[in-house]
Amino acid sequence: MLKGVHPELKDFIELEASDTDSFWSEELEYTLDEYWNDNPEEAVKKTLDVWIENVKNYIKEVLGPMSALPEVLLKYSQELDNPNITLSRSDIANWRSSAGRIKLSYRKELITHLCSAAMFGLKKDISPGLLIQAAIKADENSSEGRLIEVVGIPWKMIIHKLKHCWQTAYEIDPRQWEELVAGAFDRAGYDEVILTPRSNDRGRDVIAVKKGVGSIRVVDSVKAYKPGHLVRHDDVRALMGVLQGDLKASKGIVTTTSSFAPNISKDPFIAPLIPYRLELMDGIKLKKWLIELAK
Repeated sequence: MLKGVHPELKDFIELEASDTDSFWSEELEYTLDEYWNDNPEEAVKKTLDVWIENVKNYIKEVLGPMSALPEVLLKYSQELDNPNITLSRSDIANWRSSAGRIKLSYRKELITHLCSAAMFGLKKDISPGLLIQAAIKADENSSEGRLIEVVGIPWKMIIHKLKHCWQTAYEIDPRQWEELVAGAFDRAGYDEVILTPRSNDRGRDVIAVKKGVGSIRVVDSVKAYKPGHLVRHDDVRALMGVLQGDLKASKGIVTTTSSFAPNISKDPFIAPLIPYRLELMDGIKLKKWLIELAK
């Protein structure tokens, strides 16, 4: 999205944007909320303008007289082991100059995502499916389903809407909820997230894998229910059967937008598996998890 900034400085901005809240501000959130009801598209644009100003201000602090960019981004690879390395004045001047010229370069695809997200919740003729498709993309197919990846900005805007109006959750159909949950696992840092086919999923809607030390394979059964429609004991036992049949599975999660039947966690067959082999995520926990991931 950035235009007019030095390439090394752009790398630094992208790193900060992905791992921290360096560019967030109360003004940014206020701007989005202030214009949202009247003109969502304008709200998005104004919010991005505030974001750019936050980036510029942050960069000015980073390139202050007593600081500089992380050395890992410098070209001087042979000198990185030298703790006394200093940046030349021309380098800092070049970065500062480019920081003042930062602008947004809108891609057509991104604008489509943002407009779809902005229209969600305001125009009744816009289906929730349009928004979900803007936030989730499939990279390739695996033997068990589609490998997916979340598109950050639209996904965050979905959660922003759910945060302020959880009733919207009941307008999203079950398949789209599976996509949202899959996106949440991707957002949570899992290395591989698979959305299983609509049919013949063998009781698994989402499969999330973390590789390396402490590797884990989570299978999730998503129950997109309206209030009052509770997840039954048999639904949970069905996932327990999946865990027995899928020898690669480390843990199972039953995720629902609603709640579970009373005392289900005290069932003598279910209780011993909670929380390390089996987890029950009701609507309250789901909302909290999504909001945390969207920060």
